[in-house]
Amino acid sequence: MTPSDPRFYVTLLEMLGSERSFAVATVVNVRGSASGKPGAKAIFDEHGHNLHGWVGGGCVERFTGEQAVAAIAEGRPRLVVADLDDEVLGLGMPCGGVMDIYIEPVRPRPPLFVAGDGPSAKAVVTLGARLGFRVVAHAPGLVDDWQDPMVSVRDAAYEVCDPPRGARMVVASRHRGDEAALAAGLRADASYLGLVANRTRAAATRARLAEVAAPERVAAIRAPAGLDLGGRRPVEIAMSVLAEILAEERGVDVDALERAAGAGPAACPSPGWSSPELVVVGHSRIAEALADLAAMLEWPITLHAVAPAPHQRAGYPATVRWVSEDPGFQRLPASPSTAVVVASHHKGDERAIAAALGAGAPYVGLVASASRSRLIRERLPGSLADTPGVLRAPAGLAIGARTPAEIALSIVVEILALLHGRSGRALTALEELPARRGGPCLDAGVGER
Repeated sequence: MTPSDPRFYVTLLEMLGSERSFAVATVVNVRGSASGKPGAKAIFDEHGHNLHGWVGGGCVERFTGEQAVAAIAEGRPRLVVADLDDEVLGLGMPCGGVMDIYIEPVRPRPPLFVAGDGPSAKAVVTLGARLGFRVVAHAPGLVDDWQDPMVSVRDAAYEVCDPPRGARMVVASRHRGDEAALAAGLRADASYLGLVANRTRAAATRARLAEVAAPERVAAIRAPAGLDLGGRRPVEIAMSVLAEILAEERGVDVDALERAAGAGPAACPSPGWSSPELVVVGHSRIAEALADLAAMLEWPITLHAVAPAPHQRAGYPATVRWVSEDPGFQRLPASPSTAVVVASHHKGDERAIAAALGAGAPYVGLVASASRSRLIRERLPGSLADTPGVLRAPAGLAIGARTPAEIALSIVVEILALLHGRSGRALTALEELPARRGGPCLDAGVGER
């Protein structure tokens, strides 16, 4: 099959909507003689059956199907070599060639089921869809406010909630359907089950559920749901809940990413930080996602980057202010009320960080690997060691982020936790909540995890 065959993409869309696992195989290189050519594609199901396309005949297809089954089971892509000439170690076909075939597994992600129709529930639905979840919004009287292909709406009572088995489920029904929705989540063996509530109501709901369900299953409910960020607005609550879901999905313990990666110590900002402006250095998909989240939080946003083309600007909120053609960062708008995220792909990292720290920015984050972060720290002038700014390198909380939107979320929730002086840990892991301002920052209680 050639990449231009429209039937390939029709089959691909059908499989994406089927909630079945499958794999896409692509011939990336051919050495010598082979029937499959570079760019040839095929779709294999979870049993190794070819659903559409062609990468080669006979033994090549059987071999690729077997590799597709293995890749799906492992959940990781693989590059395999089909030797068409070696009778002993290869496939034993007298073609005289070797094929490199890239196999990408696609496993359905459990949907995000949100029970509720209030501001917090709607914020979870909106943010969940932006993060790539297939979202089901369920509440009586709910109308389709999203117009998003990632969101389906169910106008039904909480008593008839039927989340898909293994779904991630968030209950934010504002008292009206908490127990009924949570009970439905327990019946469906939800892989994440969280209740948006204060600690008093969460404890009371747990106690009532424990009368009709196994105590150990009730104890696993995240109530209150989310990370300890100190935010009270619906969008802040949604960010804390989605960050916790990602961390649970990826099997990671939430911590400052720079400490989790061993790149350096995580320090706390000076007290009295007001609601921030966000300055992003660099233009990329991560920068776009950061600007998008900042707009949801109604933070002023500035992009310091080489001016992108008009079609590239279309990916940013209209509220973004641009600072361009400033390679020395003399016009970097950093201040004691500014969070600065450097995502410049190594183009002037240390100069941007030095300018932000020198201006007293209370949060300076670097989007980079652990090794790159250590290198940047070593290059910074020693005079910056006593500045009031705080460098987070790599930036963000360790929540298992992979995509640009997830990386942006990890950074924004770290900023929120520091802004409110909170721990960033799971709310259910805290015996009591500290005061909203002036409490511990992300270093507090690390040894107790």
